This record gives sequence, C-alpha cells and structure tokens, in this order.
Amino acid sequence: MRHGYWRPTRISTSVDLRQIHVPTLVVHCDSEKVILPELGRRLAAEIPDARYVSLPSSNHLLMADEPAWKIFLQELDAFLGWQNFARANAR
Repeated sequence: MRHGYWRPTRISTSVDLRQIHVPTLVVHCDSEKVILPELGRRLAAEIPDARYVSLPSSNHLLMADEPAWKIFLQELDAFLGWQNFARANAR
C-alpha cells in the first residue's frame, strides 16, 4: 500500500445490494484514511432507502473521547429506536 488512501476500484459484495430491503444505516468518517468516504456513500446509495451518516473524524475506528462518538451514538439511538423504547417503558 502506498502512502495515503487505499483505493479499491469497486465495492466487492457477494450480494446485489439492491436486494436488501431492511432498514440500513451506513456510517463513515468524513476524513477516513483507510477506506475512502466515497465508498461509504456509494455503498449507501446502492441499498434502497439506506441512510448515510458522515462523522467528523479521520479515524477508521471511533474513539469514545472524540466528538464524533457522541454523534455516532445519537444516530445509532435514532436508527434503533432506543429513545422510543425508553419512553414506552418509562410509563
């Protein structure tokens, strides 16, 4: 691997992503150096109704002490409906 970004020419999957018909959240860091953010956007674009979230980080794996971690947890919470679950069980 050369210095800089890894540049695969396409997303390799064993399934046609257009066949996925379940809620899908694709999360990617906007300054990612291991896998280009464009590949995350393309992945989400291939899955019907997928939601793409760009996080302000250059890390491949988020750290709990960086600002993007809080955004990630908020997005995951909303996607999984944890807030709705907590409200329903608080009654």
